[in-house]
Amino acid sequence: MTFRRWFSSHASPEGRHGDVVLFVDTFTDAFSPDVGRATVRVLEHAGYRVTVTERPVCCGITWISTGQLDGARAQARRTVRALLPHVRRGAKVVGMEPSCTGVLRSDAEELLDGVDAAAAREDAAATRTLAELLAETDGWTPPDLSGVSGVAQPHCHHHAVMGWRPDETLLRDAGATCAASAAAAGSRGTSASRRGTTTCRSPSPGTGCCPPSATRRTATSSSPTGSAAAPSSISSPTGRASTSPSSWPATCRISRRRGPGQAPARARNRPSHQGRGAD
Repeated sequence: MTFRRWFSSHASPEGRHGDVVLFVDTFTDAFSPDVGRATVRVLEHAGYRVTVTERPVCCGITWISTGQLDGARAQARRTVRALLPHVRRGAKVVGMEPSCTGVLRSDAEELLDGVDAAAAREDAAATRTLAELLAETDGWTPPDLSGVSGVAQPHCHHHAVMGWRPDETLLRDAGATCAASAAAAGSRGTSASRRGTTTCRSPSPGTGCCPPSATRRTATSSSPTGSAAAPSSISSPTGRASTSPSSWPATCRISRRRGPGQAPARARNRPSHQGRGAD
């Protein structure tokens, strides 16, 4: 079942922090609907009502990365116009797939002109990653992920456009032990030209892409599928398949809740990270 089909019968409760419009990319909708469902659970628990656009939208990254800019402009224009009414009602836009989120934050405005470029700027100002939104949500406390460990493979566009630091900080403050790979996925070449960013195309020992999993069974290497339209991934504990950053909080929220405002043990005496910017 696709994410959109599941969401069509899901009633998101009113949220004390207002609305979030979830940008449902094609990859998550068709291939990883569990990532979408986990994201909805985390957002609702954080106090948001989750909505989606009436019709499916596309960021246009496939057209952008292959040089088909006329097609990319058409996709970006439709998407910007679909999101704008939500944004003007005060909703934040949360992207689950980093390439799409990066387009909303940067490329869409560069592709468009006139009133559409102005609309793209409004959408960009309201667009967040899940970690960014949670970090700025008053009163939200991360679930207790103490004892959970893994290796993160930040998506190349996530690293280049938004920065991985908010995700890293969220996981650390929740008590998880999560080492980021020393190199981005490099699943497409486009992000390598952004602001001098470099990528690793061939995972190799010593780079962080292939940790010694034979001796560390609590963490295994993970990587996107080879498409730009794949979320940043984190390997599950005990060597299971890779998962998305939203899946750990969604799962552990149910099994290991703690009281409101209560930080995990390892974070209680740690200096505040408020005010730290993204990479």
